[in-house]
Amino acid sequence: MMGHTHVVGGAAAGLAVSWAAGLGVEGAVALTAGAVATSKLPDVDAKINRSPDHRSFPHTLIVGGGVAVVVACIAYVWLWANASSFAVGPLSAGEVALIAPGGAIGYLTHLALDAATSSGIWLLVPKHRRIGLPRKYAITTGGLGELAVLGVMLAGAFTLGFGVLGGAELASVSSSPLEGMVIRGG
Repeated sequence: MMGHTHVVGGAAAGLAVSWAAGLGVEGAVALTAGAVATSKLPDVDAKINRSPDHRSFPHTLIVGGGVAVVVACIAYVWLWANASSFAVGPLSAGEVALIAPGGAIGYLTHLALDAATSSGIWLLVPKHRRIGLPRKYAITTGGLGELAVLGVMLAGAFTLGFGVLGGAELASVSSSPLEGMVIRGG
């Protein structure tokens, strides 16, 4: 998948988890920011290994994904333990700590999206065993399938964004000027 698809995927996943967890606006912003920030992180191997199939250790489910989850858990615990030092603007220290699990969400979303391509991702280590969709269902990077996935994730991100970040209240306020209007048929 291309970079912009990974960023939108990270945002959609961060907002979905925020909505499912019932987080408030500040917590959702922190978690989603963490997800977006790491949504392209597995592609760091493209900067190191310039071959067309750059997927190496960062693109493995067990190694790369496992390390991302472990680091996120450690960072969350550390941030929570040192919470008094990390309140930032309107974000409480506990909400700032949500950036860490958001990072794991963005990383794992990247792996899930790449697993849907014809190249798939490695399960354990490069050259071990690839996992992903069967070739006939796989998405071509930069193709119409990716564009469709991007569109669905954008729609999901906007819908979840309005729901999580307060759009539901805006929708009820914006409809109030129409209350009491009578439409007469002709």
